[in-house]
Amino acid sequence: MKIGYVSLICSVLMLLLVSSCKRDEMSSDVIAQNPIFSVSGNAVIQGNFRAEALSATHLVSNFEPEQQPDSKASVVKFKLAFNGHDNELQHGCYHYALAGKDTTTVIPGQANFAPALGTVSGYIDTLRVRVDLSAMELAFKKNGYFVTATGDTIFQKEFHGVWLAGDFKPLTWDFKNLRANPAFKLHRTSHDGIYEIKLGLSSQKTSSSYRHEWKAIVPNPEFPVINTGQTLIDALYNMSIEDIAKNRQKAYGTGYFNLQGSFNVNLSILLSLAYLDPPGAKKALRSAVENGRIRRDIRQEQAWPITGADLSWAMAAWEVFVVTGDRDWLRYAYSVIKNTVDEEYEPKHDQVSMLVHGAVRYPFADSQFYPYWMEAKDVYETCALTNNLLYERAFEILNDMSDELSEESDYGEMAFNLKEAVNESLWAENRGNYSPYTYMNAYPLRSPGIDNLGQALSVLWNVADDDRAELLIAKTPVSHFGVPLLAPRYSTTDEVNLGETVSPVLQALWNMAAAKVDNENMLRRGLGAMYRAQAMFCANRPACDAFTGNAIGTDNHDLGSACAGVAMVYRVFAGMTFLPNGIELNPFIPVFMAGTKRIMGFRYRNAVIDIIIDGTGNDIAAIEIDGKPGNDNFISAALTGRHSIHITMRDGKTDVAQQVTITKADFVIPPTPSVRWYADSAQVFNFDDNNSYRMVINGKLRYRVSDSLFAHVPDLARFTVNAMYGMGDYAFSYVSKPHYSIPAKCGTLLHVASNVPKLLPDSLLRFVELSGTATIDLPYRTDEAGTYFVDVRYANGSFSQVVPLFSLIANGHWQGTLLMPMRGYGEWLNVGWSNLLPVELLKGDNIISLERSQVRGNDARVLIEYIRIIKK
Repeated sequence: MKIGYVSLICSVLMLLLVSSCKRDEMSSDVIAQNPIFSVSGNAVIQGNFRAEALSATHLVSNFEPEQQPDSKASVVKFKLAFNGHDNELQHGCYHYALAGKDTTTVIPGQANFAPALGTVSGYIDTLRVRVDLSAMELAFKKNGYFVTATGDTIFQKEFHGVWLAGDFKPLTWDFKNLRANPAFKLHRTSHDGIYEIKLGLSSQKTSSSYRHEWKAIVPNPEFPVINTGQTLIDALYNMSIEDIAKNRQKAYGTGYFNLQGSFNVNLSILLSLAYLDPPGAKKALRSAVENGRIRRDIRQEQAWPITGADLSWAMAAWEVFVVTGDRDWLRYAYSVIKNTVDEEYEPKHDQVSMLVHGAVRYPFADSQFYPYWMEAKDVYETCALTNNLLYERAFEILNDMSDELSEESDYGEMAFNLKEAVNESLWAENRGNYSPYTYMNAYPLRSPGIDNLGQALSVLWNVADDDRAELLIAKTPVSHFGVPLLAPRYSTTDEVNLGETVSPVLQALWNMAAAKVDNENMLRRGLGAMYRAQAMFCANRPACDAFTGNAIGTDNHDLGSACAGVAMVYRVFAGMTFLPNGIELNPFIPVFMAGTKRIMGFRYRNAVIDIIIDGTGNDIAAIEIDGKPGNDNFISAALTGRHSIHITMRDGKTDVAQQVTITKADFVIPPTPSVRWYADSAQVFNFDDNNSYRMVINGKLRYRVSDSLFAHVPDLARFTVNAMYGMGDYAFSYVSKPHYSIPAKCGTLLHVASNVPKLLPDSLLRFVELSGTATIDLPYRTDEAGTYFVDVRYANGSFSQVVPLFSLIANGHWQGTLLMPMRGYGEWLNVGWSNLLPVELLKGDNIISLERSQVRGNDARVLIEYIRIIKK
C-alpha cells in the first residue's frame, strides 16, 4: 500500500496564512528580535517588561502580565454519561445550565441550543441538574436494556449509574476516569425515575506566582563554568545548573523519574544529564526497568500494546554509554533494549505499511492528538511519527551496541526499513513536513497537523534526509514565542492546548535541528524564545503560551527546562556529539556571539577539558590542543588529565535558505464533524456555516456537503468506508467516525460458538471464551482471491493492565495482531469490534486461525462472538 492512498488528502492542508522571515530582519548585535520582544546580550525587552542580567549570577525582571479576573460561570455546558461513557449526546451537542435557574431539568438525548453571548447575566455558584430517566427504567423493565441517543446499549444487569461531565470545574470532560469520581454521579430521588446531582462550582482562579529575581553567590563549582561574553546567557546557564543540582539532590536514591514523566527525563538525559551527571542518569534509567525490560505504560484506558514501553529509554541509555564508555552499562542497556524490542515489535508491526502501531502520549491532552470518536483499538491502528522514530532509533542503537559487543544482528536492516517506511507514509511533500500519524486501517489517511517533537527528532536522527530536513525547518509554522508542541492550534479544547504550548525541551531539540541544517535565522529565533522565557520568569518554567508568552505551570525549577537551557552551550555552541571513542566538535556560533567563549572544567571520562572558541560561524578555521595544531575536530576518549582546546571559527558557506515560517493565532484545526448515517442520508450534528465539508470515500476526497442534512447513496456493489472532513480557513479537521457500508455479497460472519466448548452463563451462550493457548481454526471459501478485511466482534469487561491480543493467521501465514480492549469495567454485554486487518486470501478453500499471542501478561479474559470477513 503506497502513499497514494493519502496524498490527495494531505495536499489540501493549507499553510497560506504564514509569512516568511529572512535573516536580515535581525540586527547582528542581538540574540533575537521580532515585533513582540528583543533579546540582547544582557537584557530582554517586551513592551513595558524588562528582564536584565546584572551579572552571571544575578537576574531581575518586572514581568507580571495582566491577570485575568477570577472567573465564575454564567453558563455551564454539560452532558450525561451512562456508565461513565460519552454516550448520551452526539459529539458537539450539549445541555446548558444558565444563571438564574435554581434547577436545570434535562431530557436525556435532547440537546439544547447554546445561549447567545451576553444574553445571560449573573453567576452559577451551585449547579443542580435533575434528569428524568423513567424511559430508561421502563426500557429496563420491558426489555432488559436501554439504547441511548448515540446508539449505545446499556443492559440493566450492567447498569452502574449516570455521571455528569462538563466544562467548568470541578466538572471535567475526562470520560476515561469519570466513573472513579463519585462526586459526579447522579443520585436517585424519591420520585420515580428522577435522578439529581448538586455541585458547588469552583472559581477559576489565575495565579501570578512569577519570580522577579534570581541570585547565586558564585557559579556551582561542581559543574563546568562558562563565559560566553553574553551576561544573559551566562546567568541563565548558572540558574539552570543550580536547578539541575537541586533536582539531583531531591532524587537521590530514587531516581529522577519520581520528579518527571519518563519521556521528559529521557530527553533531559539526552540533552544534558548524560554528561553532567552520569551516575544520576544511570540511576534514573535503572528505576524505569522491570523484569529486564523497559517498564510499560500501565494506564488502563490505553494499556499495552496500545501504548507500550517508553523506547526513549534507549536513546538516553546509549548517550550514557558513549559519554562514560562503561562496558558493564553497555551490556546491561543492550539486554534491556533488546528484551523490550523483541517482545513488543511484532504485536505492533504493520505488515502492509511496515510501520509500528500504537499511541503517542502527551500528558493530560490525549483528546487533542486523536479525534473524539476513537476507541482504544482505533488509537492502536494509528502509526505515529514519534512512535516510529523511537523504534527506528532503538534499532539503530541496538545495531551499534551489537557492533561494540561483536554480536551479529539484523537491527541495522530493521532501522533502514523503518526509516524508509516513515518517509514513504508520513512525509507530505506538498507541505514540506511530516504528518503526526496515519489512521483508519482500511483506507489509511494522514492526520492533520504537525507533531513538532517528531519533526525535530527526524532531523537529529537522520530520518529526514538533507533536503527534507532543511525544508521542514523552514516550512513548519512556529510562533514568535517558540515552537508549539503541535500545530495548528485546536479550535475547541477543555485541556492545555498543545497547539498553544511551547516546551523548552522541544525548543532545545528544535534549535539543535536548526543548527544541524545551518538555518541560523531559525536558531537565533529559537534561542531568543528560550532565553526570553527564562529571563522574564527568572525561573525554569516547564512551558509557556505560544501566543501570549505567559508561563504555563507553576514549577520554577523544572528539570527538563534546565537541561534544555544548558544543552545550548554544549550541543549547539560547542557542537558536542559523543561517540564510543571520543567527542566530535562542530560548533555553531551565531553572529551575535563575537569574541571569546569559554567552557572551563568539562569532565569527560578520565580527562578535564577547557574549551575556548573565538569568532562566529559554523566552520572551524583552526584548532589547537594544548597549544599545538590539531588535525581534526575529534577529542579522543583516551585523553587523561587536564587539556586545553582552542577553536577559531569562520562563517561557513551554505546554500541553505534562512527561511522561518511564522504562524498566526487563528491557524486552527476545525472541529471534527459529528455525523449520523442513515440508509440513504446523513446528518452533521455540529454543522457550522463558516466551515465547508467534504465527503471522504475509501480514502479519497469526493463531493462537497453544503447542508447539515444531505443525501447519501451507498455503493451497493462494494465495501466502502465513508467519512467527512470539516474544512476551516486554513486546515482540515480530523475525519468523522468512519461508517462502513457492507453489501451482503461482500461481507461474511463466521460464528465460532459451535466450534469451541462453551463455559459461559446462558446470557452469553453466543460467545466463546478464548483463553490460555486455545486456538480457533475456521474454514472459509472464497470465489475470488485478493485482499479481505478481518475483524472480530467481542466483549471484554475485565480490568487488566494488558489488552487481550491475538495473532491472525491465514493459511499458515501471520497477518497481524487483533486487539480486544476493555469496553467498560464489568460490562460483559457491551459488545464491540476489534481493530481491522487486511488479509490476503486464496480463491477456494482457506483456513483462518485466531491464536492468543504468547507474550507476558496476555491472559485477560475476553469473549468472542464471531469473525467478520469483508471483500475489499
